[in-house]
Amino acid sequence: MVLQQNDEVKFWGWANPNEEVDISPSWTSENYKTKATNQAYWELTIKTPKFGGSIQFL
Repeated sequence: MVLQQNDEVKFWGWANPNEEVDISPSWTSENYKTKATNQAYWELTIKTPKFGGSIQFL
């Protein structure tokens, strides 16, 4: 996947209703958490880094 630098990217998906979802992007040590709705949908917007710096590709 290629992401635009210095932008916000929306991640979304499905999980069990009210299940907690954790996202750990490779470009930061931060962990992001959200919770699925009663309809099992979740989404989270995460900022991508600007050009330069250290990015690890997995």
